[in-house]
Formats: sequence, structure tokens, C-alpha cells
Amino acid sequence: MKLASSLAALSLCMMMSGCGADEKIGEMKQVYDNAQSLAEAGEKMGDAQKRMEARVEERRKRGDTLAMAYQDLQKYLPADIAGYTAQEPEGQSTNAPGMSFSTANRKYTNAEGEAVDITVVDYNAAVGMLGAYAVYAQAGFSSENNHQMVRSFDPGFEYSGGWEEYDKDNKTAKVHYVLGDRFLITVEAANKPDTKFVKDIASSMPMKELAAK
Repeated sequence: MKLASSLAALSLCMMMSGCGADEKIGEMKQVYDNAQSLAEAGEKMGDAQKRMEARVEERRKRGDTLAMAYQDLQKYLPADIAGYTAQEPEGQSTNAPGMSFSTANRKYTNAEGEAVDITVVDYNAAVGMLGAYAVYAQAGFSSENNHQMVRSFDPGFEYSGGWEEYDKDNKTAKVHYVLGDRFLITVEAANKPDTKFVKDIASSMPMKELAAK
């Protein structure tokens, strides 16, 4: 109804103006396209949320109610990255009534002191914390200006989504993967021309295995 009202108002404005018809038609089309895009994004986000809740219930039924221990999660971090020295991995597991999540992270530095940071989080019994990431990664979002680029993408794995970020001013690249409606992987690197480097690192990790859990 709101969309119809907006289009009707623009149509009336165009007829009353007597000039600039092409511009008015362009405005009408933009209003319609924006409304369609918002509706489609909303549907995708709603579908992702419902699917995530259903998969959580599936895991509960088979007794999979706790996040992996952080020591086990660390095994999914790369042992090394060419040109970088790996520091000791870190991590933490948190369990409380109705909540369980674990984090594993590792830093890698090169001779110039530039760092690559990789984090893997298991939100198995704390999916409310993952929900915003999950729907964002699968909403088909993109935005770019002179300073920053943000864009979601399809990793090609079932029950998964992703988005990349690039800070043009600081040349910082980030990529995020939501896997199996449970895990969040983030790879960040300094002084890169684009996001290819961090996406290549992420693709070397056992993401399909995590997505299937």
C-alpha cells in the first residue's frame, strides 16, 4: 500500500509539472526499485533467521548443545602463512545456563611488522549473538565510497554466507564467513590493495568441514 501511494504521488507530480517528465519517470522507477530491494532483503533475512533456528533445534535433538572447546577450535586455524611468522594461538570457552560459545584466534606477523589476524568463533548455544551476522552475510548487501567498500557474497557452501570489507584509507582488508549457521570466521590483514589476500587465506581453511557441522 505504501509503495502504491508513493508511485501515485509521483505520477500526480509528473502530470502537474508539465515538464521534466523523463526525470520524474526516473524518480518513480528509483522508488520502485528501492522498495523491491528492501522487500527482497527482508525476505532473505527472515528466511536465514528461521533456518538458523531450525538447525539449532536439530543440533539440540542429537545432543550437540555445547560449543567446541577452544583447544579443538584452534585446530582450524592455519599453522602458517607464507611470509609470516605465527604466534601462539589463543582462545576461550564460555559456558553458562542457556549459553555456550568458544573463540580461537591467532596472529601472524611479517618482517615489516604487518599482521594477519584470524578468529574462529563457535556460537553453537549462543546463536542470538550470531543472528545479526548471519542475516547480514546473506542479505545481498553492498556499499562503496571513496573510503570504504563493504559487500556480502555467497561462499558456495550450504547454510553459509559471507561479507568482505576494505578500508581504502588504511588499506586494511577483512573477510567474514558465517558457516553452518554456527561458526564465524574473520580474517584481517594490513596494507593490502584489496580483499583477495584475506579471501585466499580463508579459502585454505577447512570451511566446508565447519559448514557441515
